[in-house]
Amino acid sequence: MNKTCNADNLPGNTTGMTKENYTLSYPEYHLVEKMVANNEIHEAITMLEECYEEKPKSPVVWNDLGVLYFQTGNTPEATNAFCRALELDPENNNASDNLVALEKSIANSNETNSGLKPQCHKIFNRKVMIERGKLIKNKIQNPSRFFNLNTVYFHTTNFCNYKCTHCHLAENEWKDIGNKRKYMLYDNFVRYFDKFIHGISKVENTFGLKYQRDKILIHPQGNGEPLLHPEFSHIINHITNNGFPVKLTTNGALLNGKRADALFNADLNELHISLDAATPEIYGKIRQNGQFERVVENLEQFMSRYKGRKKRPVFVVSFCNTPQNNKDLNKFCEYWAPRVDVVWIQKYNDPHNPQHNTSDTPLNRTFCNRLSGYFMIEDDGKVKGCQCGDYVAGNLEDQSFEEIMLSENRIHIFESQERGLYNMINECHNCTKWSDKVSASEPEIISINNKAYHAQRSNASLHIRNIYGLEITTLENNSLLP
Repeated sequence: MNKTCNADNLPGNTTGMTKENYTLSYPEYHLVEKMVANNEIHEAITMLEECYEEKPKSPVVWNDLGVLYFQTGNTPEATNAFCRALELDPENNNASDNLVALEKSIANSNETNSGLKPQCHKIFNRKVMIERGKLIKNKIQNPSRFFNLNTVYFHTTNFCNYKCTHCHLAENEWKDIGNKRKYMLYDNFVRYFDKFIHGISKVENTFGLKYQRDKILIHPQGNGEPLLHPEFSHIINHITNNGFPVKLTTNGALLNGKRADALFNADLNELHISLDAATPEIYGKIRQNGQFERVVENLEQFMSRYKGRKKRPVFVVSFCNTPQNNKDLNKFCEYWAPRVDVVWIQKYNDPHNPQHNTSDTPLNRTFCNRLSGYFMIEDDGKVKGCQCGDYVAGNLEDQSFEEIMLSENRIHIFESQERGLYNMINECHNCTKWSDKVSASEPEIISINNKAYHAQRSNASLHIRNIYGLEITTLENNSLLP
């Protein structure tokens, strides 16, 4: 006897769940139906749970359990049950439709923080993706910005060979990290990276998009020195072999030998060297354990390898302007401005001693560009939805990248940002990183040793761009920093 039952016959039916998309198809349905008719939902669940112990690979049982779990308000277990049914039978239309209806009912109820945290994320059905796409279209003003991808960070290394006085991590934090010497295992990197590739392919196929792989920067980094990773060369090769360009930030101390060879042979888009000084004396004070001459030599030798090549990376050197190194600033700019593409001067923000900060007061809040196109993947698979802050979008250990990218919480955060409802985004309450882009000035001309350079100021930094040392005729501004 194989009858069907729908959620209309069950107590507590919810808007969005219809006769067509919620079905019970357990062969001994009449027993379950009798319990449901008597409002004995928990007893019916117990019966089906006993059944899946006998038939653990029955998608029918898992689907029926999902229906009943929802009737008791247990949406996580309901989603888990529908996903389990789809794992066992990907073509199970009942479970697929039920999962779509469940997700849709939550969206329609405006329960953006409903507590729905499914235990099973292995199946992110195409129908669910399409429903999420409709949700994005209805709620997001600029869907192309939502689907944008600029940079994906991988936290490959979380320890460092330097101990810098202006580092954002406190001494006790570095001590703890140093004891653990934590880095992303190479096998995990490959697994997470391949999940990322598979995810964007599914998004492309579902929504008719086309991502240009050579425009999505992969940034192997972390809260430490990336060149310390024992499998650094293999990581770079895996990125390059899959057609993605590399962006790297390093202190430059290890930019030689096999590591330099791997970067040179990769599609290196940008190399960023954190220097922060123009003399060995100042360098030794703020970058403890560092060797100034060695870093400068490594960088200049690496840049020289690109002479005569049509394609080369953008070379950037940075200077974090602190009370300890401020007197080196002009000399730093004079030396590096004609040698690299960008000199990046950062204003100092000391998270441990706010009275030492030199950044201005943040401007009025606006949409954060860091939410658009940035993802950060940590060594345990955790995925953050921007390049800074505490916004955790999901985890690749039990979710697909496409599920994380299309998550309801990410849709909610985007919608709240676009509508200016910043107080509704708990993850972004204490963040001020968004203000740098907002406060960027129009490009201007500055003079360094009577050579012209483009400069752009913001609330937290100054970018000096090399325009090949053109002679200056008119200067709008010849100061480096206010």
